[in-house]
Amino acid sequence: MAIASSIFKLPVQITRLLLALIGVAMLIGAGLGVYHAGVEWGFWAGPITCATGAPSITTNAGDLLGNLNAIKAPSCNDAALRVLGLSFAGWNVIASLALAAVAFFGASRKSR
Repeated sequence: MAIASSIFKLPVQITRLLLALIGVAMLIGAGLGVYHAGVEWGFWAGPITCATGAPSITTNAGDLLGNLNAIKAPSCNDAALRVLGLSFAGWNVIASLALAAVAFFGASRKSR
């Protein structure tokens, strides 16, 4: 057990740096969530189309050309689901900001 604890013990400076990087990544995720939620609420224009999943395309080669014209990509302007008035993009903002706060709090703590 002592070997495992010595392997995973990082210096305090590296741990703080990793927590700060995680906090920055969460802030970037929150920014992307704000952008997507803003598109859904109509505050600004979004991309022309969103990516579509591959399962909707047929595996039959004869129908492939017909499906390329028939299948349309989903709209980024419409939320697929809203929970308590927020879309998944809105909940992403809240979760990302909370996780960023936890990471920055951990990075700013004094070591014992």
